[in-house]
Amino acid sequence: MSMSERAVEVFDFEGQGLTEAFWDTLVRDYWGRRPVVFKKVLAAPVISEQGLFDVFVTASARHLASRERHRPGKKRARVSFYGDGSNAQVLEDHAAWLPTERDGSFGAYAARLERELGSRQWGAFLNTLHPYAHDLWRASREMVFALFQRVGAAMGRVGVESFIGPYDSTPFGVHKDQAHILTFPVMGEKRTRLWPYAGIATHLGLGHSDSDLETVRNTPFRKRVPDDEPPIRLIAGVGDVTYWPPSYWHIVDGQGDLNAAVTLGIEANDDPMALAAKILARQPPFTERTTPVADGSPRTSARRLAHWKAMAQAYADALRSRDLEGQVQDELDRQDSNLMFDGAIERRDDVVIRPGDVLLSDARFPILVREKEGGRACYINGNRLMLAASPGLDRLVARLNGGGEHAVDELIELTVRASDGGLEARDVLAVLTTFAAFHALALRPR
Repeated sequence: MSMSERAVEVFDFEGQGLTEAFWDTLVRDYWGRRPVVFKKVLAAPVISEQGLFDVFVTASARHLASRERHRPGKKRARVSFYGDGSNAQVLEDHAAWLPTERDGSFGAYAARLERELGSRQWGAFLNTLHPYAHDLWRASREMVFALFQRVGAAMGRVGVESFIGPYDSTPFGVHKDQAHILTFPVMGEKRTRLWPYAGIATHLGLGHSDSDLETVRNTPFRKRVPDDEPPIRLIAGVGDVTYWPPSYWHIVDGQGDLNAAVTLGIEANDDPMALAAKILARQPPFTERTTPVADGSPRTSARRLAHWKAMAQAYADALRSRDLEGQVQDELDRQDSNLMFDGAIERRDDVVIRPGDVLLSDARFPILVREKEGGRACYINGNRLMLAASPGLDRLVARLNGGGEHAVDELIELTVRASDGGLEARDVLAVLTTFAAFHALALRPR
């Protein structure tokens, strides 16, 4: 460490894994306080190098295809490609620069780009990959549950993202997120420089109150950092874990080496208006139009202001209605059922449940049930399923939410008997198959 850098704490876990001691140490000594490097935590990365490459290939194909070509419930991936690390140029037509199955691996993909771009200054950013990367989502969910046991559920979203490339530094410069960040290198070293909020906030003319800190979201600072603000430097390899709080500005230094990592972000705060906007976007749009501003006259501006105020009042009235209240509650239930992960986890299409099978359920992740007019809404990992009101189905969900092993034959008998003839065995099998497809159940290996 040079004299111009701040010291960072390094904690060696000697390959013990993400144990209770790991989470206790993270929360007790570092959570919301200061950055840290945990060395040698994992014997293997949270996802293999090849597994992450396959996820990128899937995401790239989804990103480039039109929405109409995807089945309902299949998330359209968000992939950003930066073709010039020095000035954060996002290439608009970047289809040719995204990975394909023909590349086969990150190494071959990087070699192709170096030939075609004539540069190693590129990076690809994959946002919100967990809805369709199921194994990675399950591993992340275990982490989030362990955290929430200790710090309480987050008010904001939980996201899983990844950044790959041989770029010298993060293309969009020094910036600050609104989330606690855990980083898990998958390939190469992840070198990060960080600065506490206060010094750079002063340089940028920002406030220092809690409200200022919470409202500075994704603020880029692409200019050179002031000389009197020495960084904290985190260096982590495969098997290591880094953490920093949302108050820290940061930039990743790739130094021209190909690296890839998975990031778990837990937002400390939520924006209620973002949820309101999501709900209101489903309502019929306002059709009134005003005269476009041509000359910038105060009279024109006044008409636009009056129109804006009328729209704002209409939105406020809509949010106070019982119908909108129900929609807001529905969104909150979806989030609760998914431990605040951003986006519903996609269903599996290859699940078949048969008599004689044994199912596993986890009491930590129950099916959330709400009574609705004419039935029951079951919230599972961000998805909502409607079931008919039935004492048998209520008994079934209660049994599954208790966790443990469940013989399918016994579940069928329990549910059919409690339904007084309203359900048959095939109906129960269909419900169990649907629950398993949405990851509420798993088949016990034979």
